[in-house]
Amino acid sequence: MAFILVELATQDLPLRLLYNDLPITRPDGTKRLVIHDVQIVKIAANALNRNVAVMLLMLWSALLCLSRFRRKH
Repeated sequence: MAFILVELATQDLPLRLLYNDLPITRPDGTKRLVIHDVQIVKIAANALNRNVAVMLLMLWSALLCLSRFRRKH
């Protein structure tokens, strides 16, 4: 969750750095990307939705594990 909060606060800086430093990691379509002088300067806000969905699925699993662990002790 901390990583996603960092992405939100920095407007996807980690992902933009990855895409700009390693062009092979860029997605095939540039529909969600704003490119200026072959550098990605912005990623569409809806691109973060997939990360948030995965985070929420993992959060509920982690909370379930924690609740089970606390009951045993």
